[in-house]
Amino acid sequence: MAMNIQHDTPSEDGQNNYLGNRWLARNRCAPITNDQNCRLWIERLPPDCTYQNLLSSIRDVGPIYATHIVPPMAEITDVGVHPIPTSAASVTFFSHHDANLFLAKHAASQFTVNGYRATILRHRVRTVSVDVNGQSRVLIIRGHPYCVDPQWLTWLFTEKFKVHYDTDYLVYTPGRVTSEVIWAFGSFRAQAHTIYNRLTQQLSNSMTVTYGTDPCGGGNGT
Repeated sequence: MAMNIQHDTPSEDGQNNYLGNRWLARNRCAPITNDQNCRLWIERLPPDCTYQNLLSSIRDVGPIYATHIVPPMAEITDVGVHPIPTSAASVTFFSHHDANLFLAKHAASQFTVNGYRATILRHRVRTVSVDVNGQSRVLIIRGHPYCVDPQWLTWLFTEKFKVHYDTDYLVYTPGRVTSEVIWAFGSFRAQAHTIYNRLTQQLSNSMTVTYGTDPCGGGNGT
């Protein structure tokens, strides 16, 4: 069976050297303490874990800034190749207070996703908090039914905007005059934020776009 190979040596904290794009500023370790770090690393997730699986398991904590799921792969060590049968994920909150709350909450109550008892660690790439300023990974799009349609929006995001995104959930309410799409993306960074800017800049005559409340916790204005 073919498998993905992790070519970096696993770190001591078990994060398998997942760093994403190392040239991005927020993927470089910030000079802050662990308590100020808003990024966490979650291991032992289901092998087929989706963004909806993961994010729907996070409630009453705080809005999510970014997520990235790493599927099962293998690590190379001095003694050979060892398969990692479960998924892992990097989860970044807007605020380090929320990251600390999530850690504290699941120190007393095991964090479970689809029956898998996960392990939560502080991410070794320390990341500073970001002001919410009324923003979130959830967009509420309202406007002309021709434009506010999931199929057309999917084409727009992927083919026109060239945005790679992940979907947590989507709620579509069609109408004769005005339709509505509530689209919860996997991340605010580079996904909801980018799409929000493109829509408001290029299609403000056909639709309105506002940020909704992240069900992971907190209001979009907190």
